[in-house]
Amino acid sequence: MYYKWYGVLLAAFTFAICGFFYRSNPSIAFLNSAINIVQIILLLLSYLGLKKIKAQNLNMYSQGKFFLSVYNFVLILAFIAYIIYCTSQKTDIINILALFSSFILIITLLKAAVAKDVRLIYFTFMIAFLPSVVVSFISAFVNEVAADARFNYIVVWSLSNYILLQTAGYLLYQIFFTREITMLDNAKIVQVDASSIALYLSILTWNMLILWMMNSDIIRVNSYIYFFPWTLGNVFLIMNLYFSSFYDAEAETDKFAWYEKRVIVVEKNTTTIITLISFMLPLSFSLIEVIPSYLPIFFIANIFCTCLSIGLIWTPRSNVKFIGLLKTLKTIFYTYSITLLMLCVIMVMSLI
Repeated sequence: MYYKWYGVLLAAFTFAICGFFYRSNPSIAFLNSAINIVQIILLLLSYLGLKKIKAQNLNMYSQGKFFLSVYNFVLILAFIAYIIYCTSQKTDIINILALFSSFILIITLLKAAVAKDVRLIYFTFMIAFLPSVVVSFISAFVNEVAADARFNYIVVWSLSNYILLQTAGYLLYQIFFTREITMLDNAKIVQVDASSIALYLSILTWNMLILWMMNSDIIRVNSYIYFFPWTLGNVFLIMNLYFSSFYDAEAETDKFAWYEKRVIVVEKNTTTIITLISFMLPLSFSLIEVIPSYLPIFFIANIFCTCLSIGLIWTPRSNVKFIGLLKTLKTIFYTYSITLLMLCVIMVMSLI
């Protein structure tokens, strides 16, 4: 919704990746992607209509700041409870969807009545509910769902989407409601920081590794546990990417020395990881009867990233840009070391 029509292209790209990694039939993957993109377009059109509504309370979403009101807090609790149930239970899903949807709808209508919020009424019906219902009907008939399963098919699609969009979706809407994208003037020259490029590539590499592991069935045992190292790596790398947009040594007189101290900090922390790996490697191999071929590869990758974060040691004294880039590279490989170590630990535990 934030990227508007570019968001539709982003959704199409995401569905294409999803269909590939689920190894579904190409025609089925294409059909379902097309149906989901129709829903995205309906959501976008509804969202653009929502932006035009004049509300009585203009300060309700002022400056895109998020306020932890009672309603927002209840939405967060409901969303967490819903996710916990869905990941732990697989039965009675229709009744659970109806229960959560009814509860969220009731508190939403109460909130809209008390706050006299026209936007919230529009959001819950025209964004969170109606597009999902329309597209689930289309999907049920296009995919030739059996008549006796059609009702459940539509209910699951519509209500699960409603819960997601009225909880997490509405919370994000409050944050991005007042924000607009400022397009880049092509006539202007933009300086691109090498550290930012390195972090972009590191994030891409990390996520491609996880996708490859999913596609090759390496994480087929207790796969949900691998969500934690994946999240850890992304949080670290994305936060570093965000902070790379700031010139952090601007107030320092000796900028080179400032960067050098941070490089040394990374190197000192890396020695701890080397100790852990040297202890874990022989111990884990002694506890596992049959060692799969991929486990030594991940240990080697872990050792490689750890050694590389220490091995990058030299840069010309006069070049502050190089020492800044060196700090970024050491941070990237140090992050890889931590996340790969966590992956290896989970693999060893699963195999034992």
